[in-house]
Amino acid sequence: DRREKVLLATKVAVLQADGTVPDASAFRRRMRESLETSLGALQTDYIDLWQIHDFDQTLLELIPEVKAVFDEAQRSGKVRWVGSSIYPDKAPFAALEADFCDVVQVPYSVFDQRLAPRFFPEAEARKVGIVGRSALLKGALTASAEHLPAHLNALRDRSRAYRKIVADAEIGLTPAQAAIAFAVAQEQIHTLLVGVRSEAELQEDVRAISRPLPADLMAAMHSLQLEDPALLNPYTWGFQ
Repeated sequence: DRREKVLLATKVAVLQADGTVPDASAFRRRMRESLETSLGALQTDYIDLWQIHDFDQTLLELIPEVKAVFDEAQRSGKVRWVGSSIYPDKAPFAALEADFCDVVQVPYSVFDQRLAPRFFPEAEARKVGIVGRSALLKGALTASAEHLPAHLNALRDRSRAYRKIVADAEIGLTPAQAAIAFAVAQEQIHTLLVGVRSEAELQEDVRAISRPLPADLMAAMHSLQLEDPALLNPYTWGFQ
């Protein structure tokens, strides 16, 4: 009885197990089967946001198929909006230019601001919504960074600098809360995804956006951005 108060989002992984792209027919079938699986698993008649997982250049040739299945799903009422999740180093602008997304899901954090200068304004100009993710960069913006292996020393050192800046600001927020507040302060991000293990954690995250961060703290946080993709993509860290 609360379905209309909830926005459900899910993804479809379209590449085959070996990482190759299926042919057009198999691709369409894979998408349709995935949608039906999601509807059953979520026990709902429709998905609010259905997304292509990890869009990159290899999928450009299949955009006509993506659009066809997306249109079909929306006409049937099984999907309301469509989009894709994107990494900054995997053709983000191509996803916009292909003109098939209502929404794009992208990483954004104190350390990863790569898409903000050009991509965010372009998405806004095209009236494409932005869902932010990885605001804590898999915990690298918290004390969990102390457990990073030696080959990620640069990331751990940057985390220590970040946590000191937050502590010195004396604003009563944890590093995690400050990182969330930083992300939601980016006006072109409409929704921010956070991972929680308890209601208490969720309430803590919500408190993070109850007041704006001081301008000098925001400036200091902006200055901590990193550019090395090897530090910003957890899938390249060598562990999960």
